[in-house]
Amino acid sequence: MCIRITFTNRSALTYRTYEASTQVITLPSSLPDEVVEIAVRAVLDKLAVPQALAGARCHCGAAIRLLPRIPEQRRSAQVSHHGA
Repeated sequence: MCIRITFTNRSALTYRTYEASTQVITLPSSLPDEVVEIAVRAVLDKLAVPQALAGARCHCGAAIRLLPRIPEQRRSAQVSHHGA
């Protein structure tokens, strides 16, 4: 698999949905898990990457694994200060 998926909390106006140099698709972290695959397929379709009936496929033909998301941790000033 060549294409990777990342999630961000940033405004949609501040990042590119697809970065060709790194082959990364970036989606908003607020996107519900149920529609992540649909969004990935939409981006790939816009890039003219043929898709199978189910799942999302990279341009090399490998299936794109959509793993469960791990939320970004927030670090408060107190935690950072104490080195926890």
